[in-house]
Amino acid sequence: SGALGDNPTAPGPVKFYPYLSGERTPHNDAQVRGGLTGLDIASGPTDLTHAVMTGVSFALRDSFEALKATGAQLPSALAIGGGSRSDYWTRMLATTLSIPLERPDEGAFGSALGAARIAMCGDTGADPATIMTKPPIADVIEPQADLVSAYDEAYAAFASAYPKLKAMP
Repeated sequence: SGALGDNPTAPGPVKFYPYLSGERTPHNDAQVRGGLTGLDIASGPTDLTHAVMTGVSFALRDSFEALKATGAQLPSALAIGGGSRSDYWTRMLATTLSIPLERPDEGAFGSALGAARIAMCGDTGADPATIMTKPPIADVIEPQADLVSAYDEAYAAFASAYPKLKAMP
């Protein structure tokens, strides 16, 4: 993401549908395949990088929307894993989801720590409220208000493309 600068821009004409080996949540469809659209002779590496990051962000929003549909209240979320080290991507994700993202001090190890905590509760019978405490937060990334509507529009187009992709052989 370094070549893209510090702050995300609006989604561009190149679109990426990240269904390279199917999609589990929320579609539960191992057969769907994705790809790139909107390429032209002027498309360059930064266009492709931006499209891939946007497409993956939209796939995460698909899962986010599925959680919200259950009645879950998600006013913010933790950004964990290697991607959370990228200011650009965490800003893009915050904007895509339209919620603040909190980055823990040790965010790159978040998923492993979470799995270990779940195992600890299962193995010892420990109270999850005691074991699964929120980690110390290093910073909070807010959505870019000037881009939220552009990302909402682009997400709607992304979501409407799924049935068309599913129908393709």
